Amino acid sequence: MCLFQLGEVIPFAVHLDSFHTSEFEFHFRIVTLDAKFETAMKQLLLSFCRYNLWANQQIINTLQLLPPDIVDATVPNSFPSIRKTIYHMWDAQVIWLGRMQGISLTTWPSAEYGSDFAGFDLYFIRQCEDFINFVETRHESFFESICFYRAINGKEHQTRNGDIILHCMNHSTYHRGQLITMLRNLEVVELPTTDYIAYNRLVQESNNVV
Repeated sequence: MCLFQLGEVIPFAVHLDSFHTSEFEFHFRIVTLDAKFETAMKQLLLSFCRYNLWANQQIINTLQLLPPDIVDATVPNSFPSIRKTIYHMWDAQVIWLGRMQGISLTTWPSAEYGSDFAGFDLYFIRQCEDFINFVETRHESFFESICFYRAINGKEHQTRNGDIILHCMNHSTYHRGQLITMLRNLEVVELPTTDYIAYNRLVQESNNVV
């Protein structure tokens, strides 16, 4: 339990006997969290969300240049095809965003999507944009607040919103790595670069343009 308020001046005494110093009093001020730090946290989360959009777009751009049936080729991995891996990434982003909006889905969103992969890229990319727009419009305090939700199996959980966003972006990064490996196993030569540092360099170059 906190016994004082942020910004309150609290007098107290300190004994420095080991230094043979007489007792003295001083005032210690508890300061509020610096606004720049709060803004930096939001900007970091936004940076990961924007990177997620960029990296997923690189994957989609590559797939659009390949034969349509390659997305359903069987490749041993967490999910047995490119299509199912991307569907899983989309499912996770939709579900986690919904939870932060107070909606706990009970089914996987992709289960309601048809078998035609054509056009799915628009759903996928738009959802990445929706995630960015959501984070952009949240106050810094939102990222420290707790999200209460139910998993698809009905079990109740609670997680800090900032951690949810980090988890979701990291989750997509993990499966993008699998997609690159799957494409290599399918003998695709021209593969996209999806490293965060590559995205960061592009942002820096863009900011340096007068």
